[in-house]
Amino acid sequence: MGYEATIQEDPVFGYTFQNQKTPLKKNGHTIGIALRSGFLSDSLVEGIIRELLKNNYHIILLPHSLHPDDEKAHDGYYLQKFLLPGVTITQTIEQTLAAYDMCDCIIGMRLHSIILATVKNIPLIAISYSAKTRAILREM
Repeated sequence: MGYEATIQEDPVFGYTFQNQKTPLKKNGHTIGIALRSGFLSDSLVEGIIRELLKNNYHIILLPHSLHPDDEKAHDGYYLQKFLLPGVTITQTIEQTLAAYDMCDCIIGMRLHSIILATVKNIPLIAISYSAKTRAILREM
């Protein structure tokens, strides 16, 4: 077709899990949130986060798409809107991957958040926004 392309390794599919399973923590209260912009209203997302905070949950915002040149595709720019007291955000894909081990539950709509929660045996509230997330949820 005449287009040049570069194949890059996917950071999640290339991640080595070695049968890791995250046990549920007895006193754990950390919720990981991995959302895309443009699908849920900001007021809805903020309301969910405020309700979780009111119930003493710690929130970790988990950006998966970190495009330095495309603000619309950069989850971090979107998720920063929800940095309330008690809420933290990861800054790199390595931090995002490591943060899953601290989470007791994931609220995710990113394909990789669904995969990671499933592989790491973390309870998941999945929000489907496209055919690819519906397909993986059907498979599971």
